[in-house]
Amino acid sequence: CNDPRIPQPLRSYLPKSLEDLNWVCRAEGLEQAGLLSDFAGFDTRLFRLAPGATVPRHTHDGEEATLVLTGGFSDAVGHYVRGDVAIADPSVTHRPVADPGEPCISLAVTTGSLRLPGLMGHLMKPFVKL
Repeated sequence: CNDPRIPQPLRSYLPKSLEDLNWVCRAEGLEQAGLLSDFAGFDTRLFRLAPGATVPRHTHDGEEATLVLTGGFSDAVGHYVRGDVAIADPSVTHRPVADPGEPCISLAVTTGSLRLPGLMGHLMKPFVKL
């Protein structure tokens, strides 16, 4: 990948451009592309969140580290912009919301699965694959 927004160590794992990835729609305004499937025990994905879009409220069975590559987002813990790393674990329930302006593209590495809490989460689970 020759995109200057992508940190150099990550570029060799990507195709020529971000648009060449196999982006899959997971919810309105939320797309993901899987990466680095060779590393057992970790789920590594790029997320692209449209400006103002939200990720469904969720928590984690394990840990999640998210590096913001473009744009930014806010959640229950704070506000994150390009270069920031957000860390979440089972004690964090959050609903990330992308900043207005440009899409928020982030690299997320998780251990364990994500959980959608509450009745709404239970009802949404068949439709939202995070």
